Amino acid sequence: MDTAAPARYLSVFDELLARREEHIRLCAGGGKDRISELPDDLLHLVLRRLDTRSALATAALSKRWAHLHRDLPALEFRVTDVIPQSDRYHWYLHRRRTLGERRRPVRDSTLNKFDVIIGRYERHAMRSLASSVNSLLDADNGGEARRRYQRMILEVFPTHNSGYMNRLIATAIADWEVQDLEVTVLDTTSSHNGMGYRFPHHCFDDTMFPAGCSLKTLKLTNCTPLEAVAGGELQPPRVFGSLTVLVLQGMPRSTRNGVYEGVVHACPRLEVLHLRSCSFREKSLSIDAPCSPVKELLIDDCDIDMVYLRSLPRLERPACVGGEPVEFSFGAVPRLASLSLSFYADVNERTWYTTLMGMRNEYPLFNFLNRLPELDSLMLRLTGPERWLVPIGLKADSPLSKLRRLLVADMPSSWDLTWTRYLLEAAPALETMHIHVASGTASPGRRVAWPPAEFKHRALRELVIVGYKPSERQHEEFVSLMRSTCVALRDVALLERGHVRDKGLWDWELMT
Repeated sequence: MDTAAPARYLSVFDELLARREEHIRLCAGGGKDRISELPDDLLHLVLRRLDTRSALATAALSKRWAHLHRDLPALEFRVTDVIPQSDRYHWYLHRRRTLGERRRPVRDSTLNKFDVIIGRYERHAMRSLASSVNSLLDADNGGEARRRYQRMILEVFPTHNSGYMNRLIATAIADWEVQDLEVTVLDTTSSHNGMGYRFPHHCFDDTMFPAGCSLKTLKLTNCTPLEAVAGGELQPPRVFGSLTVLVLQGMPRSTRNGVYEGVVHACPRLEVLHLRSCSFREKSLSIDAPCSPVKELLIDDCDIDMVYLRSLPRLERPACVGGEPVEFSFGAVPRLASLSLSFYADVNERTWYTTLMGMRNEYPLFNFLNRLPELDSLMLRLTGPERWLVPIGLKADSPLSKLRRLLVADMPSSWDLTWTRYLLEAAPALETMHIHVASGTASPGRRVAWPPAEFKHRALRELVIVGYKPSERQHEEFVSLMRSTCVALRDVALLERGHVRDKGLWDWELMT
Protein backbone atom coordinates (compact mmCIF):
# COMPACT_ATOMS: atom_id res chain seq x y z
CA MET A 1 0.00 0.00 0.00
CA ASP A 2 1.33 3.42 -0.93
CA THR A 3 0.40 5.51 2.10
CA ALA A 4 2.36 8.51 0.83
CA ALA A 5 0.25 8.86 -2.31
CA PRO A 6 -1.54 12.07 -1.22
CA ALA A 7 1.79 13.70 -0.38
CA ARG A 8 2.80 13.58 -4.04
CA TYR A 9 0.17 16.12 -4.94
CA LEU A 10 0.72 19.84 -4.39
CA SER A 11 -2.10 21.57 -2.59
CA VAL A 12 -4.00 24.25 -4.44
CA PHE A 13 -2.53 26.90 -2.17
CA ASP A 14 1.08 25.81 -2.78
CA GLU A 15 0.49 25.70 -6.51
CA LEU A 16 -0.89 29.24 -6.54
CA LEU A 17 2.07 30.47 -4.50
CA ALA A 18 4.38 28.95 -7.09
CA ARG A 19 2.45 30.78 -9.82
CA ARG A 20 2.72 34.00 -7.83
CA GLU A 21 6.50 33.67 -7.67
CA GLU A 22 6.55 33.07 -11.41
CA HIS A 23 4.36 36.15 -11.84
CA ILE A 24 6.84 38.26 -9.85
CA ARG A 25 9.73 37.03 -11.97
CA LEU A 26 7.85 37.90 -15.15
CA CYS A 27 7.06 41.41 -13.92
CA ALA A 28 10.69 41.92 -12.87
CA GLY A 29 11.80 40.93 -16.36
CA GLY A 30 9.41 43.31 -18.06
CA GLY A 31 6.58 40.78 -18.62
CA LYS A 32 2.92 41.70 -18.24
CA ASP A 33 0.24 40.11 -16.05
CA ARG A 34 -2.50 40.14 -18.66
CA ILE A 35 -4.99 38.17 -16.54
CA SER A 36 -4.95 40.71 -13.71
CA GLU A 37 -5.55 43.47 -16.26
CA LEU A 38 -9.00 42.02 -17.04
CA PRO A 39 -12.02 43.84 -15.61
CA ASP A 40 -13.57 42.58 -12.38
CA ASP A 41 -16.62 41.14 -14.15
CA LEU A 42 -14.48 38.74 -16.18
CA LEU A 43 -12.37 37.79 -13.19
CA HIS A 44 -15.54 37.00 -11.25
CA LEU A 45 -16.56 34.62 -14.05
CA VAL A 46 -13.20 32.89 -13.73
CA LEU A 47 -13.56 32.53 -9.96
CA ARG A 48 -17.08 31.13 -10.19
CA ARG A 49 -15.77 28.26 -12.28
CA LEU A 50 -13.28 27.27 -9.60
CA ASP A 51 -14.02 25.32 -6.46
CA THR A 52 -14.18 27.46 -3.32
CA ARG A 53 -10.76 26.43 -1.98
CA SER A 54 -9.09 27.43 -5.25
CA ALA A 55 -11.05 30.68 -5.48
CA LEU A 56 -10.10 31.70 -1.94
CA ALA A 57 -6.46 30.82 -2.53
CA THR A 58 -6.23 33.34 -5.40
CA ALA A 59 -6.07 36.08 -2.77
CA ALA A 60 -2.36 35.20 -2.40
CA LEU A 61 -1.61 36.13 -6.02
CA SER A 62 -1.73 39.92 -5.67
CA LYS A 63 -3.63 42.77 -4.04
CA ARG A 64 -5.85 42.91 -7.12
CA TRP A 65 -7.11 39.39 -6.41
CA ALA A 66 -7.37 39.77 -2.64
CA HIS A 67 -10.90 41.23 -2.61
CA LEU A 68 -12.44 39.49 -5.63
CA HIS A 69 -13.60 36.36 -3.84
CA ARG A 70 -15.74 38.47 -1.49
CA ASP A 71 -18.22 39.01 -4.32
CA LEU A 72 -18.85 35.29 -4.91
CA PRO A 73 -22.54 34.37 -4.50
CA ALA A 74 -21.78 31.06 -2.75
CA LEU A 75 -19.15 29.17 -0.80
CA GLU A 76 -18.76 25.43 -1.28
CA PHE A 77 -16.47 23.50 1.08
CA ARG A 78 -16.53 19.95 -0.28
CA VAL A 79 -14.15 17.39 1.13
CA THR A 80 -14.43 15.47 -2.15
CA ASP A 81 -12.69 18.40 -3.89
CA VAL A 82 -9.66 17.85 -1.65
CA ILE A 83 -9.12 14.27 -2.84
CA PRO A 84 -7.82 14.16 -6.45
CA GLN A 85 -9.89 12.02 -8.79
CA SER A 86 -6.79 10.01 -9.68
CA ASP A 87 -6.06 9.22 -6.04
CA ARG A 88 -5.92 5.60 -4.89
CA TYR A 89 -8.69 6.45 -2.40
CA HIS A 90 -11.30 6.05 -5.11
CA TRP A 91 -9.92 2.64 -6.07
CA TYR A 92 -10.09 1.42 -2.47
CA LEU A 93 -13.59 2.86 -2.07
CA HIS A 94 -14.86 1.16 -5.25
CA ARG A 95 -13.29 -2.13 -4.18
CA ARG A 96 -14.86 -1.87 -0.72
CA ARG A 97 -18.33 -1.25 -2.14
CA THR A 98 -17.96 -4.12 -4.61
CA LEU A 99 -17.08 -6.53 -1.80
CA GLY A 100 -19.99 -5.28 0.29
CA GLU A 101 -22.47 -5.96 -2.52
CA ARG A 102 -21.39 -9.54 -3.19
CA ARG A 103 -23.88 -12.28 -2.55
CA ARG A 104 -21.23 -14.53 -1.08
CA PRO A 105 -20.16 -13.54 2.45
CA VAL A 106 -16.88 -11.64 2.78
CA ARG A 107 -14.67 -11.90 5.82
CA ASP A 108 -15.07 -9.05 8.28
CA SER A 109 -11.30 -8.78 8.54
CA THR A 110 -11.11 -8.04 4.80
CA LEU A 111 -13.75 -5.32 5.01
CA ASN A 112 -12.15 -3.85 8.11
CA LYS A 113 -8.81 -3.68 6.32
CA PHE A 114 -10.35 -1.60 3.54
CA ASP A 115 -12.17 0.56 6.11
CA VAL A 116 -8.88 1.37 7.82
CA ILE A 117 -7.23 2.42 4.56
CA ILE A 118 -10.22 4.46 3.41
CA GLY A 119 -10.49 6.12 6.82
CA ARG A 120 -6.83 7.15 6.64
CA TYR A 121 -7.41 8.96 3.35
CA GLU A 122 -10.59 10.60 4.66
CA ARG A 123 -8.89 11.87 7.81
CA HIS A 124 -6.10 13.36 5.71
CA ALA A 125 -8.67 15.13 3.51
CA MET A 126 -10.57 16.40 6.56
CA ARG A 127 -7.37 17.88 8.05
CA SER A 128 -6.73 19.70 4.76
CA LEU A 129 -10.30 21.00 4.65
CA ALA A 130 -10.13 22.11 8.29
CA SER A 131 -6.92 24.02 7.57
CA SER A 132 -8.56 25.90 4.68
CA VAL A 133 -11.66 26.76 6.75
CA ASN A 134 -9.63 27.94 9.74
CA SER A 135 -7.44 30.11 7.49
CA LEU A 136 -10.53 31.79 6.07
CA LEU A 137 -12.07 32.37 9.50
CA ASP A 138 -8.78 33.70 10.91
CA ALA A 139 -8.58 36.16 8.01
CA ASP A 140 -12.03 37.45 8.97
CA ASN A 141 -10.85 38.02 12.51
CA GLY A 142 -7.95 40.04 11.16
CA GLY A 143 -10.16 43.03 10.41
CA GLU A 144 -10.88 42.56 6.70
CA ALA A 145 -14.00 43.97 5.08
CA ARG A 146 -17.18 42.16 6.01
CA ARG A 147 -18.28 39.32 3.74
CA ARG A 148 -21.72 38.62 2.31
CA TYR A 149 -22.70 35.27 0.80
CA GLN A 150 -26.08 34.06 -0.41
CA ARG A 151 -25.41 30.34 -0.10
CA MET A 152 -23.00 27.97 1.60
CA ILE A 153 -22.45 24.22 1.19
CA LEU A 154 -20.43 22.17 3.66
CA GLU A 155 -19.67 18.55 2.75
CA VAL A 156 -17.57 16.45 5.15
CA PHE A 157 -16.76 12.93 6.24
CA PRO A 158 -17.83 11.76 9.71
CA THR A 159 -15.44 13.19 12.29
CA HIS A 160 -15.13 13.66 16.03
CA ASN A 161 -13.41 17.02 15.53
CA SER A 162 -16.27 19.31 14.54
CA GLY A 163 -15.03 22.50 16.18
CA TYR A 164 -14.12 24.20 12.92
CA MET A 165 -17.48 23.17 11.42
CA ASN A 166 -19.36 24.73 14.32
CA ARG A 167 -17.29 27.88 13.96
CA LEU A 168 -17.87 28.07 10.19
CA ILE A 169 -21.64 27.60 10.46
CA ALA A 170 -21.94 30.16 13.26
CA THR A 171 -19.90 32.71 11.28
CA ALA A 172 -21.83 32.05 8.06
CA ILE A 173 -25.23 32.62 9.69
CA ALA A 174 -24.39 35.38 12.15
CA ASP A 175 -21.75 37.39 10.25
CA TRP A 176 -22.00 36.54 6.57
CA GLU A 177 -25.83 36.49 6.62
CA VAL A 178 -26.07 33.28 4.58
CA GLN A 179 -29.66 32.57 3.53
CA ASP A 180 -29.27 29.04 2.08
CA LEU A 181 -27.23 26.51 4.06
CA GLU A 182 -26.54 22.88 3.17
CA VAL A 183 -24.62 20.51 5.45
CA THR A 184 -23.87 16.97 4.26
CA VAL A 185 -22.05 14.22 6.14
CA LEU A 186 -20.89 11.51 3.74
CA ASP A 187 -20.97 7.92 4.95
CA THR A 188 -18.95 6.29 2.20
CA THR A 189 -18.62 2.79 3.66
CA SER A 190 -21.79 2.63 5.80
CA SER A 191 -19.54 1.75 8.73
CA HIS A 192 -20.46 4.89 10.66
CA ASN A 193 -23.39 4.29 13.00
CA GLY A 194 -25.66 6.99 14.35
CA MET A 195 -25.93 10.66 13.50
CA GLY A 196 -22.95 12.13 11.68
CA TYR A 197 -23.26 15.69 13.02
CA ARG A 198 -25.46 17.81 15.27
CA PHE A 199 -26.44 21.31 14.32
CA PRO A 200 -24.45 23.65 16.64
CA HIS A 201 -27.23 25.41 18.53
CA HIS A 202 -24.83 26.16 21.39
CA CYS A 203 -22.95 28.57 19.10
CA PHE A 204 -25.91 30.96 19.01
CA ASP A 205 -27.62 33.03 21.68
CA ASP A 206 -30.60 35.37 21.83
CA THR A 207 -28.46 38.52 21.39
CA MET A 208 -26.87 37.52 18.06
CA PHE A 209 -29.81 38.48 15.83
CA PRO A 210 -31.26 41.81 16.96
CA ALA A 211 -32.71 42.40 13.47
CA GLY A 212 -33.68 38.79 12.89
CA CYS A 213 -31.79 35.83 11.43
CA SER A 214 -31.29 35.72 7.65
CA LEU A 215 -31.32 31.90 7.30
CA LYS A 216 -34.22 30.87 5.03
CA THR A 217 -33.36 27.44 3.61
CA LEU A 218 -31.62 24.60 5.44
CA LYS A 219 -30.75 21.14 4.11
CA LEU A 220 -29.24 18.60 6.50
CA THR A 221 -28.00 15.18 5.36
CA ASN A 222 -27.14 12.73 8.14
CA CYS A 223 -27.38 15.61 10.60
CA THR A 224 -29.85 16.11 13.42
CA PRO A 225 -31.57 19.52 13.46
CA LEU A 226 -32.55 19.50 17.15
CA GLU A 227 -30.91 18.50 20.40
CA ALA A 228 -32.39 17.31 23.67
CA VAL A 229 -32.07 19.29 26.88
CA ALA A 230 -32.57 18.25 30.50
CA GLY A 231 -35.57 15.98 30.85
CA GLY A 232 -35.27 14.67 27.27
CA GLU A 233 -37.29 17.51 25.71
CA LEU A 234 -36.25 18.97 22.37
CA GLN A 235 -34.81 22.45 22.46
CA PRO A 236 -36.49 24.94 20.09
CA PRO A 237 -33.54 26.84 18.54
CA ARG A 238 -33.85 30.58 17.97
CA VAL A 239 -31.69 30.31 14.85
CA PHE A 240 -34.52 28.40 13.12
CA GLY A 241 -37.00 31.21 13.69
CA SER A 242 -36.65 32.52 10.11
CA LEU A 243 -36.57 29.19 8.24
CA THR A 244 -39.11 28.76 5.43
CA VAL A 245 -37.67 25.61 3.78
CA LEU A 246 -36.22 22.60 5.63
CA VAL A 247 -34.91 19.40 4.01
CA LEU A 248 -33.91 16.44 6.19
CA GLN A 249 -32.15 13.62 4.38
CA GLY A 250 -30.58 10.33 5.42
CA MET A 251 -31.77 10.47 9.03
CA PRO A 252 -30.85 7.14 10.70
CA ARG A 253 -33.25 4.84 12.51
CA SER A 254 -31.84 5.99 15.85
CA THR A 255 -33.53 9.37 15.32
CA ARG A 256 -36.41 9.96 17.71
CA ASN A 257 -39.76 10.33 15.93
CA GLY A 258 -40.36 13.45 17.97
CA VAL A 259 -37.57 15.20 16.08
CA TYR A 260 -39.68 15.40 12.91
CA GLU A 261 -42.65 16.94 14.70
CA GLY A 262 -40.29 19.03 16.81
CA VAL A 263 -38.85 20.88 13.82
CA VAL A 264 -42.37 21.88 12.75
CA HIS A 265 -42.97 23.48 16.14
CA ALA A 266 -39.45 24.96 16.27
CA CYS A 267 -39.82 26.77 12.92
CA PRO A 268 -42.71 29.24 13.21
CA ARG A 269 -42.30 30.38 9.58
CA LEU A 270 -41.68 27.00 7.96
CA GLU A 271 -43.67 26.54 4.74
CA VAL A 272 -41.89 23.63 3.02
CA LEU A 273 -40.77 20.41 4.75
CA HIS A 274 -39.08 17.60 2.80
CA LEU A 275 -38.10 14.25 4.33
CA ARG A 276 -35.85 12.21 2.03
CA SER A 277 -34.52 8.68 2.63
CA CYS A 278 -35.23 8.89 6.36
CA SER A 279 -35.70 5.92 8.67
CA PHE A 280 -38.32 5.84 11.41
CA ARG A 281 -38.02 3.93 14.64
CA GLU A 282 -41.79 3.34 15.01
CA LYS A 283 -42.46 3.08 11.25
CA SER A 284 -44.88 6.00 11.52
CA LEU A 285 -44.89 9.79 11.38
CA SER A 286 -47.26 11.96 13.41
CA ILE A 287 -47.56 15.74 13.13
CA ASP A 288 -49.91 17.80 15.26
CA ALA A 289 -49.11 21.49 14.76
CA PRO A 290 -52.24 23.67 14.77
CA CYS A 291 -50.14 26.87 14.54
CA SER A 292 -47.79 25.74 11.78
CA PRO A 293 -47.77 27.54 8.39
CA VAL A 294 -46.47 24.46 6.51
CA LYS A 295 -47.98 24.36 3.01
CA GLU A 296 -45.89 21.65 1.35
CA LEU A 297 -44.89 18.26 2.75
CA LEU A 298 -42.84 15.69 0.82
CA ILE A 299 -42.03 12.18 2.05
CA ASP A 300 -39.55 10.69 -0.40
CA ASP A 301 -38.35 7.07 -0.17
CA CYS A 302 -38.68 6.86 3.62
CA ASP A 303 -38.90 3.69 5.67
CA ILE A 304 -42.42 4.25 6.92
CA ASP A 305 -45.87 2.61 6.92
CA MET A 306 -48.28 5.22 8.31
CA VAL A 307 -48.54 9.03 8.32
CA TYR A 308 -50.82 10.81 10.79
CA LEU A 309 -51.39 14.45 9.86
CA ARG A 310 -53.52 15.37 12.83
CA SER A 311 -53.41 19.14 12.44
CA LEU A 312 -51.75 21.20 9.71
CA PRO A 313 -54.27 23.97 8.99
CA ARG A 314 -52.39 25.48 6.02
CA LEU A 315 -51.21 22.30 4.31
CA GLU A 316 -52.06 22.45 0.61
CA ARG A 317 -49.71 19.99 -1.14
CA PRO A 318 -48.63 16.71 0.48
CA ALA A 319 -46.79 14.04 -1.51
CA CYS A 320 -45.42 10.59 -0.80
CA VAL A 321 -43.14 9.04 -3.44
CA GLY A 322 -40.92 5.98 -3.66
CA GLY A 323 -40.90 2.82 -1.61
CA GLU A 324 -43.76 0.59 -0.52
CA PRO A 325 -47.33 1.88 -0.03
CA VAL A 326 -47.87 4.32 2.83
CA GLU A 327 -51.25 4.95 4.40
CA PHE A 328 -52.35 8.46 5.36
CA SER A 329 -54.69 9.57 8.09
CA PHE A 330 -55.78 13.19 7.82
CA GLY A 331 -57.15 15.30 10.61
CA ALA A 332 -57.56 19.08 10.48
CA VAL A 333 -56.21 19.95 7.01
CA PRO A 334 -58.89 22.28 5.64
CA ARG A 335 -56.79 23.77 2.81
CA LEU A 336 -55.65 20.53 1.22
CA ALA A 337 -56.05 20.84 -2.57
CA SER A 338 -53.61 18.45 -4.29
CA LEU A 339 -52.18 15.07 -3.38
CA SER A 340 -49.48 13.00 -5.09
CA LEU A 341 -48.93 9.32 -4.24
CA SER A 342 -46.29 7.15 -5.93
CA PHE A 343 -45.83 3.57 -4.67
CA TYR A 344 -44.24 0.35 -5.84
CA ALA A 345 -45.04 -3.14 -4.56
CA ASP A 346 -44.76 -6.77 -5.58
CA VAL A 347 -47.51 -9.18 -4.56
CA ASN A 348 -45.04 -12.06 -4.73
CA GLU A 349 -42.52 -10.46 -2.38
CA ARG A 350 -42.79 -12.32 0.90
CA THR A 351 -42.45 -10.62 4.24
CA TRP A 352 -42.48 -12.32 7.64
CA TYR A 353 -46.19 -11.44 8.00
CA THR A 354 -47.33 -12.67 4.60
CA THR A 355 -45.27 -15.84 4.96
CA LEU A 356 -46.72 -16.55 8.39
CA MET A 357 -50.31 -15.91 7.31
CA GLY A 358 -49.94 -17.46 3.84
CA MET A 359 -51.22 -14.26 2.21
CA ARG A 360 -50.28 -12.23 -0.83
CA ASN A 361 -48.74 -8.82 -0.35
CA GLU A 362 -51.85 -6.89 -1.46
CA TYR A 363 -53.32 -3.53 -0.47
CA PRO A 364 -57.02 -2.55 -0.62
CA LEU A 365 -57.72 0.63 -2.54
CA PHE A 366 -59.82 2.13 0.25
CA ASN A 367 -56.78 2.06 2.57
CA PHE A 368 -55.40 5.02 0.62
CA LEU A 369 -58.49 6.90 -0.46
CA ASN A 370 -61.16 6.54 2.23
CA ARG A 371 -59.14 8.56 4.76
CA LEU A 372 -58.51 11.52 2.49
CA PRO A 373 -60.05 14.95 2.93
CA GLU A 374 -61.78 16.67 0.04
CA LEU A 375 -59.40 17.17 -2.89
CA ASP A 376 -59.33 19.10 -6.15
CA SER A 377 -56.44 17.25 -7.84
CA LEU A 378 -55.01 13.74 -7.36
CA MET A 379 -51.92 12.08 -8.91
CA LEU A 380 -51.46 8.32 -8.55
CA ARG A 381 -48.44 6.24 -9.57
CA LEU A 382 -49.12 2.70 -8.42
CA THR A 383 -46.63 0.34 -10.06
CA GLY A 384 -45.24 -3.17 -9.78
CA PRO A 385 -44.77 -6.26 -11.92
CA GLU A 386 -48.25 -7.55 -11.01
CA ARG A 387 -51.32 -5.68 -9.83
CA TRP A 388 -51.05 -5.49 -6.04
CA LEU A 389 -54.04 -3.17 -5.65
CA VAL A 390 -57.28 -4.78 -4.53
CA PRO A 391 -59.98 -2.59 -6.12
CA ILE A 392 -62.55 -2.91 -3.37
CA GLY A 393 -65.28 -0.29 -3.61
CA LEU A 394 -65.00 2.98 -1.71
CA LYS A 395 -67.40 4.35 0.85
CA ALA A 396 -70.63 5.94 -0.24
CA ASP A 397 -69.47 9.28 1.17
CA SER A 398 -66.06 9.05 -0.48
CA PRO A 399 -63.71 12.01 0.10
CA LEU A 400 -63.24 12.18 -3.66
CA SER A 401 -66.69 13.68 -4.08
CA LYS A 402 -65.21 17.08 -5.08
CA LEU A 403 -62.27 15.79 -7.10
CA ARG A 404 -62.02 17.51 -10.52
CA ARG A 405 -58.64 16.34 -11.97
CA LEU A 406 -57.17 12.84 -11.83
CA LEU A 407 -53.97 11.33 -13.22
CA VAL A 408 -53.12 7.62 -13.08
CA ALA A 409 -49.56 7.43 -14.44
CA ASP A 410 -46.95 4.74 -15.19
CA MET A 411 -49.49 1.95 -14.84
CA PRO A 412 -47.85 -1.34 -15.94
CA SER A 413 -49.25 -2.86 -19.10
CA SER A 414 -49.93 -6.11 -17.21
CA TRP A 415 -52.53 -4.43 -15.00
CA ASP A 416 -56.23 -4.51 -15.74
CA LEU A 417 -57.06 -1.00 -16.92
CA THR A 418 -60.70 -1.27 -15.85
CA TRP A 419 -59.92 -1.03 -12.11
CA THR A 420 -59.85 2.75 -12.53
CA ARG A 421 -63.65 2.57 -12.82
CA TYR A 422 -63.73 2.56 -9.00
CA LEU A 423 -62.08 5.97 -8.99
CA LEU A 424 -64.63 7.22 -11.48
CA GLU A 425 -67.57 6.02 -9.38
CA ALA A 426 -66.09 7.59 -6.23
CA ALA A 427 -65.59 11.00 -7.91
CA PRO A 428 -68.96 12.24 -9.26
CA ALA A 429 -67.57 15.76 -9.87
CA LEU A 430 -64.54 14.55 -11.88
CA GLU A 431 -64.07 16.59 -15.08
CA THR A 432 -60.65 15.45 -16.36
CA MET A 433 -59.29 11.89 -16.26
CA HIS A 434 -55.83 11.11 -17.66
CA ILE A 435 -54.45 7.56 -17.73
CA HIS A 436 -50.90 6.66 -18.75
CA VAL A 437 -50.09 3.00 -19.42
CA ALA A 438 -46.36 2.30 -19.44
CA SER A 439 -44.96 0.56 -22.48
CA GLY A 440 -44.26 -3.15 -22.03
CA THR A 441 -44.76 -6.58 -23.50
CA ALA A 442 -46.13 -8.29 -20.40
CA SER A 443 -49.34 -10.19 -20.87
CA PRO A 444 -52.46 -8.93 -19.05
CA GLY A 445 -52.74 -10.16 -15.49
CA ARG A 446 -55.76 -10.86 -13.30
CA ARG A 447 -59.00 -9.30 -14.49
CA VAL A 448 -61.38 -7.39 -12.27
CA ALA A 449 -64.71 -9.20 -11.79
CA TRP A 450 -67.32 -6.51 -12.33
CA PRO A 451 -70.83 -6.89 -10.90
CA PRO A 452 -73.68 -5.48 -12.98
CA ALA A 453 -74.43 -1.85 -12.10
CA GLU A 454 -76.59 1.01 -13.36
CA PHE A 455 -73.93 3.73 -13.12
CA LYS A 456 -73.94 7.10 -14.92
CA HIS A 457 -71.30 9.83 -14.63
CA ARG A 458 -72.57 13.31 -15.51
CA ALA A 459 -69.46 15.50 -15.05
CA LEU A 460 -66.55 13.87 -16.92
CA ARG A 461 -65.76 15.84 -20.07
CA GLU A 462 -62.16 14.91 -20.95
CA LEU A 463 -60.65 11.40 -21.16
CA VAL A 464 -57.09 10.78 -22.36
CA ILE A 465 -55.43 7.36 -22.42
CA VAL A 466 -51.73 7.25 -23.34
CA GLY A 467 -50.37 3.79 -24.11
CA TYR A 468 -53.72 2.61 -25.45
CA LYS A 469 -53.60 -0.68 -27.36
CA PRO A 470 -56.74 -1.39 -29.39
CA SER A 471 -55.72 -5.04 -29.71
CA GLU A 472 -56.12 -5.65 -25.98
CA ARG A 473 -59.58 -6.66 -24.84
CA GLN A 474 -59.32 -4.89 -21.45
CA HIS A 475 -58.61 -1.56 -23.13
CA GLU A 476 -61.54 -1.90 -25.49
CA GLU A 477 -63.85 -2.91 -22.64
CA PHE A 478 -62.85 0.13 -20.64
CA VAL A 479 -63.43 2.53 -23.54
CA SER A 480 -66.82 0.94 -24.21
CA LEU A 481 -67.69 1.31 -20.53
CA MET A 482 -66.73 5.00 -20.54
CA ARG A 483 -68.81 5.69 -23.64
CA SER A 484 -71.90 4.18 -22.08
CA THR A 485 -71.59 5.63 -18.57
CA CYS A 486 -70.11 9.13 -19.11
CA VAL A 487 -73.00 11.05 -20.60
CA ALA A 488 -71.21 14.45 -20.65
CA LEU A 489 -68.00 13.21 -22.32
CA ARG A 490 -66.76 15.63 -25.03
CA ASP A 491 -63.02 15.18 -25.60
CA VAL A 492 -61.56 11.68 -25.97
CA ALA A 493 -57.97 10.91 -26.98
CA LEU A 494 -56.68 7.34 -27.31
CA LEU A 495 -52.93 7.47 -27.95
CA GLU A 496 -50.56 4.57 -28.46
CA ARG A 497 -47.41 6.60 -27.64
CA GLY A 498 -46.70 9.38 -25.20
CA HIS A 499 -45.50 10.16 -21.72
CA VAL A 500 -46.29 12.28 -18.68
CA ARG A 501 -44.23 15.40 -18.08
CA ASP A 502 -44.25 16.39 -14.44
CA LYS A 503 -44.78 20.05 -13.68
CA GLY A 504 -43.63 19.75 -10.12
CA LEU A 505 -45.02 17.04 -7.87
CA TRP A 506 -48.64 18.17 -8.06
CA ASP A 507 -49.26 19.05 -11.71
CA TRP A 508 -48.69 17.33 -15.02
CA GLU A 509 -48.92 17.52 -18.77
CA LEU A 510 -49.46 14.66 -21.22
CA MET A 511 -46.92 14.74 -24.07
CA THR A 512 -47.45 12.91 -27.37
